[in-house]
Amino acid sequence: MEHLIVSLLLFGIGLFGALSRRNAIAILMAIELMLNAVNLNFIVFSRHLVDISGQIFALFIIATAAAEATLAVYHEEALFERARELAPYFEDAVHALKGVGPVIDVRNYGLMAGIELEPLPGKPGARGYAVFLKCYERGVMVRVTGDIVALSPPLIISKGQIDELVGTLGTAVREAATPARA
Repeated sequence: MEHLIVSLLLFGIGLFGALSRRNAIAILMAIELMLNAVNLNFIVFSRHLVDISGQIFALFIIATAAAEATLAVYHEEALFERARELAPYFEDAVHALKGVGPVIDVRNYGLMAGIELEPLPGKPGARGYAVFLKCYERGVMVRVTGDIVALSPPLIISKGQIDELVGTLGTAVREAATPARA
């Protein structure tokens, strides 16, 4: 019975917060409080009825809370606006790799880029993997699919880190231009 009283209080406080706040983040937090009250009921009744479905619903609410917290951080830190401001700088940096060694093409959208490398004859993907290893050895993580290097840096990246990323990648690409002799 105590659980239901606590749940009712949590829901009431959350409802008051949702109706009386103007800030979107505060409203989301109030809704989260209401969902926690619902979670408490799901768990209590799930245990009482010896049924797991209430716990499964509670997990969905927890996942929703995590999504809300992530969106709140994006909003508070203005990460999307920051990415929009850095996109032209990133574009100039990655497009400077055109014509470097085996680079065939460079494509980007915002803070994502794909650098296509000329494959080694008879060894598709080998050059891309070599670039991946050379970047990894220097502390830079890139993704490789065949001979295409994919970049998708975090939204908190700085201009200095973009320079370091592209500089390390350029060095790795130049080194991969001539395959190592076995």
